[in-house]
Amino acid sequence: MYDEFAEEVVSMAEYARNQAHIDFEYLSPFNETDCYPPEGPRIDPEEAPKALEAVARRLKKEGLGDIRLAVADNAIITNDYSDPILKDEELMKQVGVFTFHTYGENSVGPQVERVRASKFPRVPVWLTEYGDLSDLDKSFQNQWKSFCLAANRRALTALNQGAAAIFFFDAFDDYEECAKRLCYYGLFRSANHVYSPKKSYYATRQIYHFVRPGWRRIAAVTEAKGLTLSAFQGPSPDALVVVGVKEGGPNRIRIELPQTAPGPASWDLYETTRELDCQKVETISVLDGHAEIELPAEAVFTLVARSSKSE
Repeated sequence: MYDEFAEEVVSMAEYARNQAHIDFEYLSPFNETDCYPPEGPRIDPEEAPKALEAVARRLKKEGLGDIRLAVADNAIITNDYSDPILKDEELMKQVGVFTFHTYGENSVGPQVERVRASKFPRVPVWLTEYGDLSDLDKSFQNQWKSFCLAANRRALTALNQGAAAIFFFDAFDDYEECAKRLCYYGLFRSANHVYSPKKSYYATRQIYHFVRPGWRRIAAVTEAKGLTLSAFQGPSPDALVVVGVKEGGPNRIRIELPQTAPGPASWDLYETTRELDCQKVETISVLDGHAEIELPAEAVFTLVARSSKSE
């Protein structure tokens, strides 16, 4: 049974690589098999290694052994597909990344711990779906609370818990076969191939526009209630970005860096609020290693470091 499934999946990969000439390195053979029947074939955690082994064999047979498997894209992030796969050392030679989805409060932390405690601690973990599922409520209040604040809190939480990459679902509104209806999860509205950004686009832009590929997450700690933070460093010591989601709590925030680290001369503050769309609000000078910023009650914001050289 799994050999036939593998033939189907790998034939698609073979066409993509050799006929359509698409350049790719990873293949996710199945999606949300713990959310059957609408999302796909039922494959339970203990069966997943068998299905993946068949796919790995077929990839090698077709000369596609360089393609790494992305597994297992489960819908319920607390389901443990990881341990059965990690125990299969032969299969793990083909596994390139562990992938998960979440639209709730649970995140990647326990899965990251499983991978790090295994014989394969360097295999990365990605959050390949996040966002929000309350798309039928088209009110601005829901767009702001669910798709801007909650969704971006989920993104930062996953990054803080060890996710090496995150993928928002979905780019634009579309018809979803699994739901049998037009869905409105997207960052863009879609009408007759005319696309317009929603508020969630600008809120999500607060991460993706400023944190460049290859940047690494560094420690950021906050004691403020209702504030979620992640910090990132680029190729140079002064390339620093802090992204935050503020959901209540104090409006005046003090930003400090370790005294051992070379600090910026100032921070550029960008905000998405109920009124603003990823807009630069001000530049805050750093005095004696710290800066203080004033934020609204709710916001998705980004602080971009500016060195004295760029002043």
